[in-house]
Amino acid sequence: AGGHDGGPGGNRPGRPDNNGAVLLFPDAGMRGQPVRLDNEVNDLNRYRFNDRAQSIVINYGRWEFCSDANFRGRCVVMGPGQYARIDGGLDRKVSSIRRAR
Repeated sequence: AGGHDGGPGGNRPGRPDNNGAVLLFPDAGMRGQPVRLDNEVNDLNRYRFNDRAQSIVINYGRWEFCSDANFRGRCVVMGPGQYARIDGGLDRKVSSIRRAR
């Protein structure tokens, strides 16, 4: 379901999509099975990952993480990097995510 650009190896050159823009991990220190995201998600329940993320890797872009669905509640913008622990009061509270404008 959703857009598909040719399966594995079908990504356009120069775009680091292979690992996803954002990886959400269920445990601190980037441990556990991650959820990989490239687009905004207004409700992480779809991925069975609501209020579960404890650490994040952002491969590219600036992203807004919010405590409630539909980008409401407490929101924090983070740029590329590895976040072994989510700060800003969002530890195990992320419900929606989108590219920061």
